[in-house]
Amino acid sequence: MKILYPAYGALGFALSVVGIPLFMYLPTYYASDIGVDISTVGIVLFVARALDMAIDPLIGHWSDQTKKRKPFIISGSLLLLIGYYLLIHPLAYPVIWLFILSMVVYIAWSLISCPYMAWGSEITRDYHEKTTLSSWREVLTLLGMMSALSLPYLLNISDNYGATLQSLYLLLLVSLPIALTALLWGVNNTFIPIQSIPFIQGLKTILKSNGVFLVLAYCINALANAVPSTLFWYSVANSLLFTNKSLMLLIMYFTAGILSLPCWSAL
Repeated sequence: MKILYPAYGALGFALSVVGIPLFMYLPTYYASDIGVDISTVGIVLFVARALDMAIDPLIGHWSDQTKKRKPFIISGSLLLLIGYYLLIHPLAYPVIWLFILSMVVYIAWSLISCPYMAWGSEITRDYHEKTTLSSWREVLTLLGMMSALSLPYLLNISDNYGATLQSLYLLLLVSLPIALTALLWGVNNTFIPIQSIPFIQGLKTILKSNGVFLVLAYCINALANAVPSTLFWYSVANSLLFTNKSLMLLIMYFTAGILSLPCWSAL
């Protein structure tokens, strides 16, 4: 079976626009432009993310039970476009608005990402093809992050957080339909038969098996990405004292990730 690896990885590019770049700018936007206390913004986003953490396994289980990936990805994409737009255009009660729309964006993200990442292991049975699919997804994700982070500087609007978020939304509005088209056209809706088990039993199986170490490794890796992305601007501005070189540092950071991927894939 011929696999169009870039077709599968393309969605990673679009999703990266809503990942680290969005939540690097969003707290500052709500604090400086909308007038919400920065500590309140942090608490609201933390609670929203914590609730989303409980929802993710349910979405994954639901997708497994239906044995379909595409409908979840399509519906999540539509919800993401709507939720993202409303999130950066608050109308009233900004704290409540931030909480509700953050939840909408998080849920939309989960509706896409949980089936999407699971689908990568179902497209083929070949061990090395699975690795290649994951590598393409990560490379295009990193390229998407670099594009999203570079865009405000190229447009000379990096100091205007509202305009920056609007430019990221336009990038998402263009890249997501293209990525969806590539994914739906280039990847067969293959579903390798798996044993369907109850949700609680599945959790017990993970805890009793080596799967818990995989989950722990993923958690540590996510933490390693989340901490720098959240504190990067503060560190560069207040400690290193050269904000004009922040984009260069980010490009070096993500380029190192792209260049190292073939090595990790080979290993």
